[in-house]
Parts: sequence; structure tokens; C-alpha cells
Amino acid sequence: MQEIIKIMNNIILQQINEQNKPTYIVTQDDWLIIDKEEIKQYINSNNINANLLIPVEEYINNNLLHKSNIGVLINSNQEIDILEPYLTKLPVIAFNFETFRDGRAYSKAYLLKTRFGYNGQIRAVGDVLKDQLSYMARCGFNVFVVRKDKDINDAIKAFNDFSKNYQADVLKDTPVYNDEK
Repeated sequence: MQEIIKIMNNIILQQINEQNKPTYIVTQDDWLIIDKEEIKQYINSNNINANLLIPVEEYINNNLLHKSNIGVLINSNQEIDILEPYLTKLPVIAFNFETFRDGRAYSKAYLLKTRFGYNGQIRAVGDVLKDQLSYMARCGFNVFVVRKDKDINDAIKAFNDFSKNYQADVLKDTPVYNDEK
């Protein structure tokens, strides 16, 4: 089995400050996405030391609940209901944006936060662009892996694009018109 060689990508991480407001920092990613074929090697070796994101069906089929360093990667066409029995054990759920035009993961992240009460990390990976980041955060994403051909320091500015949001979201559960004047 080959040893994992981690390529440290920069990510944008959301943190909630004392005033219950989100702040965003650029930091190094310590999670590695591996595919179906690679996970078999790591399961058989029983020596999983890296933080791994694996396809959701592999997580379920291989009964990896006892591993705190394994999260799941889910595609937009997959249902999140299958995750419900595992949510207390999953440290990370990553949604793969195969194309920036596919918005199904926004709804699924929102449901994970609001309906299922998931408090772990919700990641956006794949075709993630600056223009999406503010909306993703409002739906429940708290880690953003920006496409490699885009400048992450430019992307982080997207969180300041709007001074107020009219609608309620996972960060603020009342609409702006309910704010005290």
C-alpha cells in the first residue's frame, strides 16, 4: 500500500466569534479525499492515520463508525436521509459540487443543520467559486475548498459582498424586517 502523501490545500474556514457572528480565515486543509478503490487498501491495512473523506456508500458499507478521522463525500444526486443514523459519529460531511450550476447541495446542507441538527463540519468541495461562498455559508456550509485555479485570498472577500441579508438562514433565523429598529 502506498503511503498517503498529503498535498496541503488552502481552505476557508468559518469560525463563530463571541458575538455569535461568523468570521472567515484561510488555513491549510488536513482532510484528504480518496476514492472507492483506495479506501479498500486503508481498511484492509487497519492503519488509517490520515483524515480521510470517502464516498458515503463506502462509509456505510464498511462500517467505519468507530473511526473519528473519517468523513463522507456525498454527491448532489445522493439523498442525505441515509446519513441520519451516522450524524453523531461523522466529523465531516463534504458535498461535491461537480458543477457550479448544481444547487442541490445548498438545500441538503440547510436540511442537515435545521432538520437533522448536525453540528459537524459541512464542506463544499469541487467546482466551488467565489460568487457562491456567501450563499453557501447562509445554507450551513462552514468550510470551503475553492477551486485550485482561483485565488483563495480573493475568494474570502466574498463574505463581505452583502452588508445585510433579507431572508433568514442558518446563521440568523429571523428575516431582516424583524430586526429591531
